[in-house]
Amino acid sequence: MSKKVLLILIALVCIKNIYAKQIAGDIIFNNDSIVHVTFDIPINFILQEVNFIEIQQKIKYYNSTNEKFKLKPDEAKEIRFKFKDEDVRMVSCFDNLNLRDLFSSSKNIFLQLKIDGKLKLYTSYSRSSAPNSGGIVVSNFLLQKEKGDLFYPGLFFFKKNIKEYLSDCSLLINKIDNGTYARSDIELIVQEYNNCK
Repeated sequence: MSKKVLLILIALVCIKNIYAKQIAGDIIFNNDSIVHVTFDIPINFILQEVNFIEIQQKIKYYNSTNEKFKLKPDEAKEIRFKFKDEDVRMVSCFDNLNLRDLFSSSKNIFLQLKIDGKLKLYTSYSRSSAPNSGGIVVSNFLLQKEKGDLFYPGLFFFKKNIKEYLSDCSLLINKIDNGTYARSDIELIVQEYNNCK
């Protein structure tokens, strides 16, 4: 590989890592105060998508006097902003699954909230460690009942795990048993559980 191509690749990687878009949003601090700020949202330069992996660990923001700060998940309950007409909510959760960066001093992690209710559905993001994957971004869904621990139903034993976790809704369990719902129907499963009497 020529030096010129190598330099271009290094430059692209650097741009990808430092490109950020300033977007207005809110921080809900631990004392329930809400502050309007401007976030520095890290953006994947090529895909033009939010780099959620980085936000899970920390996010930079500017206050009303344009001072720059870094917010860690232990310091707030939630951050909210809008990206491409989508409302994004990142909720601070106790990381009982050890999803956060090994070097993180926080006990919590920001997770993207997809469905709110007595059963919450979150999405977590990580880089694939599979050989030849190129470190592609992988998303996984996580569940949380009320203020309980985060729960990952897994890939291979999804049916068994989800039935045990949601065993207090027999109607839903019957639908999982008879094949009405599968892993790909996780949003429908969560919605039905939240409507379960």
